[in-house]
Amino acid sequence: MSNTLNIIDITDLAASEDWGVAQIAKRRGQYIYGVSVSGFFRLSQEQVNDSVKNFEISGITWAQVDSSWLSPIAKFISIDLQDKIEQKINAKIGDTILITIPKSKNKNQAFKVALSVFKSVLTPIQIAQYRMETEK
Repeated sequence: MSNTLNIIDITDLAASEDWGVAQIAKRRGQYIYGVSVSGFFRLSQEQVNDSVKNFEISGITWAQVDSSWLSPIAKFISIDLQDKIEQKINAKIGDTILITIPKSKNKNQAFKVALSVFKSVLTPIQIAQYRMETEK
């Protein structure tokens, strides 16, 4: 049985509040994607950046879902917006969220970015079990 990485377009939601990065991306016509993986993974922004250096992206960050986000961007996003993003991508307490802004509008590119980041924390068997499922 395979797990899914549900790559969800959160552009309108993310840009709906005063989150400057999201508003700039939307004005540029870029998409913002969110994906949630079950379990807390120790990620540093440096580790995330290193994982995606071969991809053309405008931005990437992560969050661990708890009562509020444990994330380098938590102070820039309201608790209300954090909750809305969690609902949109079906994240639960104990999950790790990845938010990416690929330069390409191709959802497959966002999937490859997510896998590249999570390769550093998932076993090869877990990676092989993931498949992309597009938003319905």
